[in-house]
Amino acid sequence: MTRDYSREIKDRIQKFLKDDDWNFRVNEDTGVFDFDLNLRGRIRSAHYQIRVYENSYTVHALCPLRAEIDDGKMMANMAAFLCMANYGLRNGNFEMDLRDGEIGFKSYVDSEDMILSDAVIKNSIYIPGAMLDRYSQGIVQILLNDMSAKDAIGLCEGGTAARRGAGPAAEPPEEEEESSGLAESDMAEILRLLGGDEEDDEDDEDSDD
Repeated sequence: MTRDYSREIKDRIQKFLKDDDWNFRVNEDTGVFDFDLNLRGRIRSAHYQIRVYENSYTVHALCPLRAEIDDGKMMANMAAFLCMANYGLRNGNFEMDLRDGEIGFKSYVDSEDMILSDAVIKNSIYIPGAMLDRYSQGIVQILLNDMSAKDAIGLCEGGTAARRGAGPAAEPPEEEEESSGLAESDMAEILRLLGGDEEDDEDDEDSDD
């Protein structure tokens, strides 16, 4: 199966990966790159896919662990955790596929009417892995130890509003303010929408510890 994509963008990315000593595969028919990256956090590796389009490309770093789609509370906690982690990010975002529980981080580069620099390509590839590394402990705690979204984000970001300045792709806050946990009513609604148990045994008041 073939599809239309920019050969120029593909060649620029391919040159960067070769010069940066990455081991990768590229499908010339589809313009898709595949490779794996070792991480340093609780999640030890990520699978990368770079998809080239006619005027843009996306970089997906996929977590090897998945949320259990039949566990409504886990799915709700993971969805809330990823939303909290996404707050304030300038470049890219966490995603979860509600159909199979797949978790990953995506960056997008619009390259229309521009020549891609090595710096742009490097950031688009390095940021997803760095963000999975930063938030890996929270992801693992939700998946394995039934941790709440609020506690998991505190574990990754120190439990304060500093999360707006967390990580290489985050937007720093314009002013200091308290971060708020997920309200009990909000958690119940997420659980209802995901088909989980509405009972919430965590005290999710709108305040930090």
